[in-house]
Amino acid sequence: MGAEINKSHFSLNDHDSFKNKLKEETESLVKLENNKQFCDSGYSIGSELEACFIDNKSKMQHFNEEFLKQSKHSQIVHELCKANIEFNSLPFNIGKNSLTKMHAHLLGIYDYAKTISDKSKKELLLIGTYPSLDWKNISKDMMTRSIRYDSLNRAMFGNNGTKKLRLKIEGAEILEEEAHTIMPAALATSFQYHFKVPISEAVRALNVNYIISAPLIALSSNSPYVCGKELWEESRVPLFEQSVNGIHNDRAKRAFFGRGYIDKSFTEYFVNNTAEFNTLIPVWKNTPVDAFEHLKLHNGTIWTWSRPVIGNNSDGTHHFRVEQRCAAAGPTVHDGIANMAFTLGLMKYYLNQDQKIEDLVSFEQAQSNFYTAAKNGLSSNIIWKNNKTVNLQELMINELIPNSKKGLESIGISNTDISKYIDNTITPRVANNLTGAQWQKKSVKRNKGCFNTMIQDYLRQQKLDLPVHSWEA
Repeated sequence: MGAEINKSHFSLNDHDSFKNKLKEETESLVKLENNKQFCDSGYSIGSELEACFIDNKSKMQHFNEEFLKQSKHSQIVHELCKANIEFNSLPFNIGKNSLTKMHAHLLGIYDYAKTISDKSKKELLLIGTYPSLDWKNISKDMMTRSIRYDSLNRAMFGNNGTKKLRLKIEGAEILEEEAHTIMPAALATSFQYHFKVPISEAVRALNVNYIISAPLIALSSNSPYVCGKELWEESRVPLFEQSVNGIHNDRAKRAFFGRGYIDKSFTEYFVNNTAEFNTLIPVWKNTPVDAFEHLKLHNGTIWTWSRPVIGNNSDGTHHFRVEQRCAAAGPTVHDGIANMAFTLGLMKYYLNQDQKIEDLVSFEQAQSNFYTAAKNGLSSNIIWKNNKTVNLQELMINELIPNSKKGLESIGISNTDISKYIDNTITPRVANNLTGAQWQKKSVKRNKGCFNTMIQDYLRQQKLDLPVHSWEA
């Protein structure tokens, strides 16, 4: 949800001052890109992994404030909900063992966090949506004490929570509820990837990520339940979008797939966001224009599932990253790295091709594919090249997985890493439709609807860091 701020009540003058600085920074960004002042070399990966605290009875625990008092790790931060924390990885330059290095790095952070949580008899759950919290227990009391979160909630729901959120998700069952806070979004936890690419590939990298979001959301699906109801394979998608967009009489949708392919420059995304969206948290800062502090703050309140990010290099120059936000957290760190490997490889494969995939799959089709895959998972039928309807599971096996491997090979990823994360993880998971979502549903059914048993069995196998397709049924 972004960096901390220092005030929560804003005047019209605050909004005007912020808008002026935002406009100035947006114009500066366009000039920098036009003048070719962005980094045009090298690839790297980074990530943000969210986790949920529970107790030995599988109940959410509001523990992040106490945890952070004990933690000395600068890469672990709080999240919107008191029950959640986030692990922010270091960036790794792409090389033959970079995926294995990222895996070991995140496991190290996870193990450190687990050591602290164990002392207080808490557990860390890596899952897309906490599955069984009663809706009546979702309230602002769950919110981490943070000026930013409070300000965001006030901006969206009014100072006194006067605006109402209406949510309806239809799947195998129906969840239809109301709220006066953004906190339903806090039930969702994700594993977000950051792909740094040369600026010359920025436009196509973002467009390609729109297209490959459908296979990614299907193979990484791990959110079949919300408030005890079976909904979508990746219920995190409608839950988050409706938690942000479902406010009565509020037309602006700030959480959505995207508005269309980028045409000539990645800066189009920022220009459009500056023009189209009201400011929610107008904290004016006395910072240099090229720090883009106001641009980053504003765009941090607009949630597309793939979005561009501006980064700073150590020499003061800037670079471009794609933030891929589709994948759920869990079931294990191993599964998350495999999902990242598949996405990285497929993105690079399509960037290498002379025939642009975005000329063969329209944005509207990519968008439709995404929501179909989020709802139905690997069994989905989607629209692929040249308007052809294909089964997603078959497409993955016959085309997308082999192409992802080619993409990884092209950027120097070792055969060992490709075998570990693609051949031995993604391929058997897809071939047998053994996603986290499928495992959860089978477990709940086997245990006659007992979520506690499912979560404890899930947690036991999560700790082994074995890929979900190999879990005991």
